[in-house]
Amino acid sequence: MNQATASHGLTIPLGLVRLEPSTIPVVSVYADWRVSGRGRHEAPTVIEKQLREALATRPARSEEHASLVADAARISTYLATEVDHGARSVVFFASHGRGLWFAQQSVVPTDTMVHVGDRPRLLPFAEMVQGAQEGLIAMVDTEHLRLVDVGYAGVRELDGLDEHTWGATRISARAAWRTAGRQRAHQVILERYAEDVASAIADAVGAVNARQVAIVGAEEIAVLVRSKLPAAVREKSSFMGRIEQDATEEDVVEHIWPRMQSVATTRQIAEISRLLGEREYVSQLGPVFRLLENRGAGTVAFDPTCLIEEDGEALLRQALDQRVDVLVARAATALDPLGGVVAWRR
Repeated sequence: MNQATASHGLTIPLGLVRLEPSTIPVVSVYADWRVSGRGRHEAPTVIEKQLREALATRPARSEEHASLVADAARISTYLATEVDHGARSVVFFASHGRGLWFAQQSVVPTDTMVHVGDRPRLLPFAEMVQGAQEGLIAMVDTEHLRLVDVGYAGVRELDGLDEHTWGATRISARAAWRTAGRQRAHQVILERYAEDVASAIADAVGAVNARQVAIVGAEEIAVLVRSKLPAAVREKSSFMGRIEQDATEEDVVEHIWPRMQSVATTRQIAEISRLLGEREYVSQLGPVFRLLENRGAGTVAFDPTCLIEEDGEALLRQALDQRVDVLVARAATALDPLGGVVAWRR
């Protein structure tokens, strides 16, 4: 498969976007890998049932049937043996008869869904990828900085700060004890510590190309740290409450990630409103398709709830095929009077 990606905003392989229709079916599977209230993964049972139903519609001993059987077996094996402990979802695009196999795990949750058709069902995938743009969670208190990088593919810990790595700050503040007493020394230490923390956060943002930063911790220190961040990093950051420093990665994702996604959605909708007020655009599905056909579009935004599913898929494929920036914006009320879709000219 061509592994080039479709747009700098949505990292979807072009091989999936450009796959042409065929009589050999493509299986698109979205598996919710969170543990249910019964303490188990429910997705395999749902997926197996829906694939059996799809098989029943294909003639036995046909090429389509054989391809589906192979896909179902491979997906089942993967779910049983290869899903990482920290995954919250798994996405598959498969067609044995066409040599297609794509499997990707993510920390982004999704609903379990199976689609069998002549092309991959990409819109849910696009929304998952868009909702998981690289983010950095900075968990701070007066002794530690813990950095957690969160993105579509997973979670990883980065080097932070602790009482050993910022000990020089304590030493440099000793003079304050002699000149201004305990209260002043405490403030000097706190200010310098906040500067060190802000510097470490800024370095991490650059290293992972984070598009959003969540500052988490006691409000007093978190707000101080945020005020010390470089302006470009501060614009990406938000204070998102408290969580224990020793929280597991799973707990961090469970409690902070939804807040980050909510902030990202709010910013996205605000960006659409700003662009509508500042740049020339066309609206309604037909004119947007024509602008794409003429390769005149620079950015496309649409609300999938305003379009029939096939139109949304076609619009997404055409925009990604041309490497146009795409914003999938559910509940973007600014798009309602525009037919749910708008494109800005290059």
